[in-house]
Amino acid sequence: MELKYYFAVVLILAYVGYKTSQFLWLPFSIQSALVSLFFFAVGYEYRRNHLLEKKISVWWIGVIFSVWVLAFLYGGQLNLVSCYFGNGLFDIIGALCGSYIVLRFSMLLEKVTFVNHLMEFIGRNTLPILCFHLIELNTFPWGEIREMYIQSGFGYFGLFALTVKYAWVFLMLGVAYLIPAFRKIYGINS
Repeated sequence: MELKYYFAVVLILAYVGYKTSQFLWLPFSIQSALVSLFFFAVGYEYRRNHLLEKKISVWWIGVIFSVWVLAFLYGGQLNLVSCYFGNGLFDIIGALCGSYIVLRFSMLLEKVTFVNHLMEFIGRNTLPILCFHLIELNTFPWGEIREMYIQSGFGYFGLFALTVKYAWVFLMLGVAYLIPAFRKIYGINS
């Protein structure tokens, strides 16, 4: 970041990471890290130039939101882990627009006390939430549950599945808070 032309260096490194991933995969996700530098640099520029704090017209918010939605609907091929950008620059611009909208929306939500406390709680417990979610993914027979649910004639399965997933994760998080050994395993402060 101290280099005069650091962004050019970041672009070169990101391109090298992307291109080499197409014919050779290096260990420790080196190429993903190189490509990620681009997104970190954009975030750094957002912060350095106070782009999130600056007032922006509703028209521009609409344009940025529209680009994000279009990229999601007709693109959505960006996979940073495998350095895959199915629609090239369109997916990258869509990801940047989506990040901007999510950050701006988060800044609005931050002013709502309940939401702010909920997000702080989730942020403090990200690792155990991830662990419990992985347990849920590996143990719940979602294919069979989906079939039974559909045959029963109830409504939308996705809403049911999300409800069960969140209920499971937060139930297990509550159990982890109650049992000192779990708190220690998952690094939870009481």
